[in-house]
Amino acid sequence: MTSNSPEDTILWNQPLGMEPQKEMLAAALERDRLAHTLLFHGERENGSEALAIHLMRQLLCNETGVAPCEHCPNCLKTRSLSHPDLMVVFPLPSGGDSGNGSDKAREQYSEQIRRETTGKAANLYHRMEVENGRAILLDQIRSVRRFAGMKSYEGGNRVILLFDAHLMNRNAQNALLKLAEEPPANLYLLLVTDQPSTLLPTIVSRCQSLLVPPQPAATITAALTAAGTPETEAAVIARLADGSPGRAIRMLQAEKETLQEAIDFLRLVLGNDSAALAARLSELTRNRDRDGCRRLFRQLLTWFRDLQIMAAAPTGSNWIRHAEAGETLSRFAEAYVVEPVGEMITLLEEYIDRLEKNLYLNNLLFTLVFDLRRRIRRRQRA
Repeated sequence: MTSNSPEDTILWNQPLGMEPQKEMLAAALERDRLAHTLLFHGERENGSEALAIHLMRQLLCNETGVAPCEHCPNCLKTRSLSHPDLMVVFPLPSGGDSGNGSDKAREQYSEQIRRETTGKAANLYHRMEVENGRAILLDQIRSVRRFAGMKSYEGGNRVILLFDAHLMNRNAQNALLKLAEEPPANLYLLLVTDQPSTLLPTIVSRCQSLLVPPQPAATITAALTAAGTPETEAAVIARLADGSPGRAIRMLQAEKETLQEAIDFLRLVLGNDSAALAARLSELTRNRDRDGCRRLFRQLLTWFRDLQIMAAAPTGSNWIRHAEAGETLSRFAEAYVVEPVGEMITLLEEYIDRLEKNLYLNNLLFTLVFDLRRRIRRRQRA
């Protein structure tokens, strides 16, 4: 899972946009007209899971308002998805529907489950999944029913979040049906799926259904910009995301990961660890990772463009593509001379073009290393 900076966490642990849906849920809560079994559906990365978590926080908040206050003890717990009156269900590996298979699976995969829960708390658009977790089995629904029959630890509502509801097998759906029909007075069952047609009609008919549509590009652009992405780049990502905040966040995180790959690659090229460099080149060529090479080349190109901008206009940080790497970029500029930067940029553009022409990766990569070493030299200390 991609790690999040504190700024990212502040943004991505809230649903982006969806104001009409949030207002509708708030109004239903205020009038005490909210159904106890709800079905959130729509394309996964539009934010159906994020909206369900938002409602869960409203339901478990200590305050009497219809929006989560974000500072009471319950809100602090729900922000980490660790509230005792909350149960989160998502596909786990099969342990056999033996009555304790779910517990065995949770014990065996506890570290992965903890990691996924942490990831979901930081980024509501993160998909929770563990290795070989392909279905929600009968044992898990039995655990849900046991949870539903317990008293509230905090004396208020209890909430079950069931992600990927379409991955319940037929036995699991039948076992859930009675709970969906007659949930306890203080229990809310929130089902989330991007394939509602695969659920039993008898379950769907007992749910209040809520479609989460694509979000406006302006909403996504504003969120990315608030996270530190240059506005022009944010607008491009928002357009490519096609209304999906989750897809936009994933694209942004992939960009950051690839930038770090480019920085690490430069360190290997300019360092003295020949074995590590050879291993990295071998990894790229062995897997024939042409897409990975393309991303690496483009990030190297961006890196040297930023270096050129920094040299030409030290105060023009707004034009730097990767402002979050500004400190690393400054250290690089202090330690190395690129002669000249403009020719390096042209050279990398040529490498990207040559890659598109399907030349041998190993020859291309080794030539790139030679060119980088030839054009970059360490500054002499005064």
